[in-house]
Amino acid sequence: MPPSIPARSSPPLAFEINYLGALNLARVALELQVPYIHFSSAAVLPSGENLSEHERLDLHPELPNYAKSKLLAELALDELRYKHRLDYTNIRLAVVYGAHDHKIQSFQRLLFSLVNQAMPLMFTNRQATHSYSNAKKVPHFIHHILKNREEFGGRTWHFVDPLPVSLSQLINHHHQVLS
Repeated sequence: MPPSIPARSSPPLAFEINYLGALNLARVALELQVPYIHFSSAAVLPSGENLSEHERLDLHPELPNYAKSKLLAELALDELRYKHRLDYTNIRLAVVYGAHDHKIQSFQRLLFSLVNQAMPLMFTNRQATHSYSNAKKVPHFIHHILKNREEFGGRTWHFVDPLPVSLSQLINHHHQVLS
């Protein structure tokens, strides 16, 4: 498979990276008896507001490859914790923004094309809001998690900015920054 094909569109690549990769790292953490910090995705969540960490989509064949592979990894980690006492923390990220992040680079390209009027419409509605994860805050959160294993071990956490914003607000903000 060419490296330019993203894991989102390739079932084998999504399975290998997001599921088998997570599982292999978890097994090594078990052998070494060290905590495992897993990065999942909000792609495993149903649509809605104020979703709890206990909520996730049901596993079914129609799920997109990325969401399915992330969900499989979460289910496998739960099983490893239950059967083998894996000390892990699951962090669900939304769209990540910040320096040197590949996801936001493509997201920023979308925003720039909208601001430059290369795209005539926005794929959202007035009521839709989105949550984002700030890449600069992740290392501090991991440090806190590792210092407080009793509170954070064996649990899932949504790591997102506290206030969701509409895509139009985000585009307007970026437009003002660019002007």
